[in-house]
Amino acid sequence: MRKTALIAISLIVLLILALLFWRVRLAGKKESELAPTPTPKQVELLPEEILVASFKPLTGKNYLFTIEKIPEGVVSLAYEIAYDTANKGTQGIISSPIEIKPGQTSYQNKEFVFGTCSKNKCVYDTGITNLEVTVRLSYQDGKEKIWKKALPAPRQ
Repeated sequence: MRKTALIAISLIVLLILALLFWRVRLAGKKESELAPTPTPKQVELLPEEILVASFKPLTGKNYLFTIEKIPEGVVSLAYEIAYDTANKGTQGIISSPIEIKPGQTSYQNKEFVFGTCSKNKCVYDTGITNLEVTVRLSYQDGKEKIWKKALPAPRQ
């Protein structure tokens, strides 16, 4: 019985020492060493009339994708295009950031294809519906704004 009491007291003392060590260690850290909780970046959703986006058929299966009325102060944009197809379900395209020069008010992609190509063989999407374009605009002052709009499916 005496051994059990001695072991219990030893464990309690060890636990108290461990807690004290842990508190002293945390108290010694500077505020800058503690990981801050990041504040989520607020992104403004722009009204539909701010930009104009369109698809126009070119030769073969290529389309001209155009974004017009780019506001002053935009330094880059990136777009996402989501749509449903009859042959492959929901599909999407995500662009890399595109640099916008001062005074530039439009962007064009003349090689836009609804489908995938690999080694000179293409599989084209058919029966496109529910086409939605999202454009992320990055401004000189570091702000980001998003524009979204459902567009009519392009003629195929």
